[in-house]
Amino acid sequence: PSQLPAGPDSPQEKSGVWAPPGQYTVELQVNGHRYRQPLLLKADPRVQVSTAAMQREFELARKVEEASARAARASAEAGKLLKALDALPQTTLHTQVEDLMAKAQDLSGVVMHPDPRNAMGTPPRRTDSLRALSMNLAKLEQAVDGADADPSQDAKASYAELSTTLDATIEAWQRLKRSDLADLNARLKAVGAKPIAL
Repeated sequence: PSQLPAGPDSPQEKSGVWAPPGQYTVELQVNGHRYRQPLLLKADPRVQVSTAAMQREFELARKVEEASARAARASAEAGKLLKALDALPQTTLHTQVEDLMAKAQDLSGVVMHPDPRNAMGTPPRRTDSLRALSMNLAKLEQAVDGADADPSQDAKASYAELSTTLDATIEAWQRLKRSDLADLNARLKAVGAKPIAL
């Protein structure tokens, strides 16, 4: 296999999942000109896995990658929200700001002021936090994409569980933005302060 570029929603430091053998098109755009070239991607002869199995591996790896990107987007929003809340003056709606910070940190797993003496960081408190899910999805993606084998039942079950949990956590994150953040923004406007935009 070879690596396909990561999608537009994938974390920037990643280069994408391994692509299965097949016919592809390479495209290059320079100065408004688009160049295309066919490419035949052949299987590594040392890997004794069927093309169908590689395709299933690829499909699962892409699903995991997409879930990771969703978790990363929500985590980035949580980090932005927490920084904005932390920057508000102490006197501005202090209790409501503290409550929202606590909820956002709990749901995201993002730590606002980590202990610099702890280089490894503290583990997420909740297994369904965005941070914990991101860590587990990264491990699963590595296991699936690096296996050179048909996805195992364990891998498929792990993806199903993590995906379901991620859906619920992202829905909770959306609710936090629709209710708690919207309420705080209304109160900030009422006292003449700038609302928080994500």
